[in-house]
Amino acid sequence: MLSEREQRDLAIIEQALRAEAPELDRRLRNLRARAGTRHLIVAAVVAVGLVLFAAAFALHSADALLLSVLILLGAASWVTVGAFAMYARRRARR
Repeated sequence: MLSEREQRDLAIIEQALRAEAPELDRRLRNLRARAGTRHLIVAAVVAVGLVLFAAAFALHSADALLLSVLILLGAASWVTVGAFAMYARRRARR
């Protein structure tokens, strides 16, 4: 946790950065917004998969079990591909 003084200093630095590099500020805000949306979508897909997984066991349904496993594998692969793409972009910038 930052102290009050550190928070004020950080706010001053942020304002100066926004004034000096508005394009960078815009890009950073867009990145944060997109990342938050992706995280919510993945969390929702995983939640649906887990609920369906539990329901499949409760109902003794092989079809629902298969569907839930496919949903969870899809979410896992989506996260994995996204992580590799992010790693590749970072590595390309170096």
